Amino acid sequence: MYGKNEVSSPDQQSDGSLNVNSWFYTIQGEGPDGGTPAVFLRLAKCNLRCWFCDTEFEKGSRVDAKTLALEIILECKRWHCTLVVITGGEPLLQNIIPLVEVLNKANIQVSVETAGTVWLEGIQDYFAPTRDWKGNLIVVSPKTPKLCDKLMPYIGALKYVVRAGEMDHEDGLPIMSTQLPGEPARIYRPSLILKTTIPIYLQPCDEQSIVENTENKAAAAKACMKFGYRLSLQMHKIVGVP
Repeated sequence: MYGKNEVSSPDQQSDGSLNVNSWFYTIQGEGPDGGTPAVFLRLAKCNLRCWFCDTEFEKGSRVDAKTLALEIILECKRWHCTLVVITGGEPLLQNIIPLVEVLNKANIQVSVETAGTVWLEGIQDYFAPTRDWKGNLIVVSPKTPKLCDKLMPYIGALKYVVRAGEMDHEDGLPIMSTQLPGEPARIYRPSLILKTTIPIYLQPCDEQSIVENTENKAAAAKACMKFGYRLSLQMHKIVGVP
């Protein structure tokens, strides 16, 4: 977290076992499923070092896919929950396909939160740009100038983390590096086709400061109103759940 983590390589086990940091029942506070009760599965490790990341994802333990799926399904049934959010770190560094398959068979939808730089073979069989097709969704939060080309056709939403004073006046999107504080970097820009086919969210960066957070929220809201994006306000933090 805060850019001090090791940069990890893909660890896509053929048996679907996963290096799990934690999992818990909560409210999905961000993006297209904002406000929806969900079981969050946080996987360990990441291939990026975002300087503002406030999530602890380094530690983890190896868990068998079927064992994990059973535990999550029981938790979903306990709360009448039908959504599992797989996040990280970077979840696509690991082979989530066996887990997704079992969850879907139990009528549980899956949302994956990724930075969009990693390809997982087989994901194309379970994800599509809208839930109407396969029931699952990939939400990409771009942190780099380029995304994985193979992943592009399966993205269901884009969610940008933005800071006041670091957004382009022409499109409202980030113009500073997520990896090197203070360095300019034009974070990935969606094509015209992508802009018209999937929702784009702006999420104010949480800088642990009332003043800066207020400025970031105002800047994000202004850009959403100007460019037609959607505002994402980390509702789980507002209501005080994990």
